[in-house]
Amino acid sequence: MIEYRSSNGKKIRERVGTNRNEAEQRLVEVRHPKNRGMVQIESKISINQLFDWYLELPVVKAKAAYRRVQAQTKALRRLLDGQNKVSNLTIRQLELYVAQRTSEGSPTKQGECIAPKTCKEELNLLRAMINKAVDQQMLDQVPVKGNQYPEIQIDNVRQRIFTEQELAEILQASPIWLRRIITMAQGTGMRQNEIIQLKWDSVVLDRGFVRLKAKETKTRQARSVKLVPNVIEMLQEIPRETHTRKVFLSSTKKPIPYWTAYCHDTWKKALLSRCVRRMFP
Repeated sequence: MIEYRSSNGKKIRERVGTNRNEAEQRLVEVRHPKNRGMVQIESKISINQLFDWYLELPVVKAKAAYRRVQAQTKALRRLLDGQNKVSNLTIRQLELYVAQRTSEGSPTKQGECIAPKTCKEELNLLRAMINKAVDQQMLDQVPVKGNQYPEIQIDNVRQRIFTEQELAEILQASPIWLRRIITMAQGTGMRQNEIIQLKWDSVVLDRGFVRLKAKETKTRQARSVKLVPNVIEMLQEIPRETHTRKVFLSSTKKPIPYWTAYCHDTWKKALLSRCVRRMFP
């Protein structure tokens, strides 16, 4: 069901097709410049409606990190009033969101709160949703400008780098699926999500490099990654499963959708095991 106003201001409700995509297409048609003299779209959608619409967009559902986008949306729904109109969103609401979110306990790091980086990514997602809605004329204007969003300080300073001995001990304490990911990260410098989402189509073993498409990188810039000998040897030993094109799989041979809590816990256990062995050799 879509709503818009005719040239005389009368509200019109129109049932369109059987799915959201058909409704969106119809909205695009009535919003086309050649029709602007005849209709005016009713654009006062709620925050929940904005989220539902965005998550159903084909370009969004095709993202490698779609499950992460869904998880980020859950946090936004929970702390923002989903029934409130997007046009009523205020700077104060965003500031309260940051304060509440960063005071919540982390689901993966016991005794720690949600990282500022996580909160910043969620607000960036909200801003992307709103900008997309304005571009497609779902909204008349942006309620809060980008430079008005709360500033969130992130400490990205690397504490230190593992020594070769420490890395060897961590690899020894890790299950084979995690060992492969660690080896790839150490040997290439690729980002976590780039490794997890890597497909065999992008791996050129005979020439010793990986091709990353623009849509597969955080910077949205395509690049080639040189593979060192130990990484090539590791990749050659990985069985190629027929049910998926992904390179790195879980212990049950299933694709890893993103860096889950289980992945994080397994990594932490490997670190802890290394520390214990060093204390009690």
